Amino acid sequence: MSSAGVRRVLVAGVVAVLLGIAVGVGPASAHTSLGRSDPPDGGMVAVGRTELSLWFDEPVDLASGHFVLRTDEGAPLRVTPDPASGRSDFLVLHTTPLRRGVLVLSWSVTSAVDGHVSSGSITFGAGVRPPATASGGSGASLPEVLVRWLQLIAMIVAVGALVAPTLLTRATSYAPQSPQQAARLGTIAALVCLATSCATPSGFLDSLETDRWAQLWVLRGVALAVAVAALAGLARRGPSVPRTATAGCALVMAAVADAAAGHAAGLPRASTAAVVATSVHVLAAGAWLGTLALLATCLVPTMRRLPESRRPLLEATWRSFGPVAAVAVALVVASGLYLAGRHLPGLAALTTGWYGLALIGKTVLLAVALAAALHATLVAGRRVPGLGGATRLLRPAGDSGFPRLVLTELVVLGVAVVLAAVMTTVPTARTATAGEPSPGTGTGVTVDGLFVTFEAAPAGSGEFRLAVQVNAVTRPQPGPVTGADVLLVGDGGRQVRVPLQRVEAGHFEGATPAPSSGDWQAWVSVHRTAAEDAVAQVDWRSAPVSTPGPTRLEVVTTVLAGLLALGALVGVALRRRREADSAPEPARQGITVTTGGDAP
Repeated sequence: MSSAGVRRVLVAGVVAVLLGIAVGVGPASAHTSLGRSDPPDGGMVAVGRTELSLWFDEPVDLASGHFVLRTDEGAPLRVTPDPASGRSDFLVLHTTPLRRGVLVLSWSVTSAVDGHVSSGSITFGAGVRPPATASGGSGASLPEVLVRWLQLIAMIVAVGALVAPTLLTRATSYAPQSPQQAARLGTIAALVCLATSCATPSGFLDSLETDRWAQLWVLRGVALAVAVAALAGLARRGPSVPRTATAGCALVMAAVADAAAGHAAGLPRASTAAVVATSVHVLAAGAWLGTLALLATCLVPTMRRLPESRRPLLEATWRSFGPVAAVAVALVVASGLYLAGRHLPGLAALTTGWYGLALIGKTVLLAVALAAALHATLVAGRRVPGLGGATRLLRPAGDSGFPRLVLTELVVLGVAVVLAAVMTTVPTARTATAGEPSPGTGTGVTVDGLFVTFEAAPAGSGEFRLAVQVNAVTRPQPGPVTGADVLLVGDGGRQVRVPLQRVEAGHFEGATPAPSSGDWQAWVSVHRTAAEDAVAQVDWRSAPVSTPGPTRLEVVTTVLAGLLALGALVGVALRRRREADSAPEPARQGITVTTGGDAP
């Protein structure tokens, strides 16, 4: 690649990055959208919860915002905005302690960037799961899917640029510039991935010190920038082990950072293993699909222009790609199986939400692509493991249809990546159930003219949320209620005192680390002005708050994934051993054998 060509690539990359920044933070945004929420749309919270959190994708005028919380029957509940965080894109809503049922939060805000008014709503449950979004959550918008698809495709092609140049060096007699061309396309792909990453909600830099997602975003951007520089060096100077290693390490770091900011990191247990599996899934897809795309781009035009080059190119390049593709496919399937088991609560979730439906479609398309890959392997003249002598019977006659076959495989895999983009932009099927609190337990008693309700519910992170509601049943009262606290007394005299904070008149709540399992007595002390405390005693049985264990589906898919990955490694080892055994013995040098009269 000439220096002028490299300059054109870099200029195009800079323009792409600037456009990405303009898309991400410029004033052209037409509408504000809700980036995320706690609880998420379709999620579930504990009974008695009093806080809801909203994150918008750009700064908004919180003072003019309008928020309405209603039950599924339309009854309004009190909500009080609290923008005390100092951030203009984040808001906490205080509510009365939520009672069991389905709730709808509607919001309307004015953008602080362009003045446009946007609105939306989320549906969630307190102690119950909303039936309409029980397994799949809400769908993703088309722009989100398109941006994510561009990111995935660009990442896959960039990874393929680490493998393709080595294979293309065998084809330089027919396509002399193909290795540099593949590296150049990989550079452009890495630039596209970096540019699309810039399309992120504005204001994230304000929370860089505390927001883990923002830190991962920066790490991913730095890694992609390093990969761009290393791939540009490959395109300009040709294959080099240091530059290839640098680009490979940078792309691995970018894949891990992307996975750590996605669904895998949100799993309640073994999230590190899921992050690793997600990274392997993307990188292996790059070694398969990315390499295939670059080989097709660099060689198929030559095959069509010079029909006599097809067989030599197939034997020199495509047959060498076969083992690489086989290992990559095995890793894609193995990691995909493992992740499906981690993100699906059961087989029923496959047909009840966006995530499950996209997974079904992706699986079908991968099966079609594998069939096309098998056909291409036979055309290239390789033996297929497991078919033995039947390979010759199944091998198609002639190779004239090979370019069309490769194009079909690429189109099918491209659509599969679209469905993968959908899967990464919608909540997983397990999102609504992973770590969700179970319905709270509560009871009420009357003491000294007050009806005192005590309720305890798991609040996640190994804690219980305690809620107390006090209502007067007689008039006049000796004095107004000023506070409350709870003393938990267990077997053997174990005691835990939990101070409660006033939420609103008559409502108090607090949190405590989950006490040990067993029967407890809750002594609720209600403090009053100019009167003695009213003390109510209720019985409470504490159940352990623990992370749910693996499901049967998760165990089965994990075992299958492990066996498949092990089989791929064993296959690589056996192939290398066969190649070593079949290699000709090197000629011995420096040894002269003489006999009889030939001796000097």
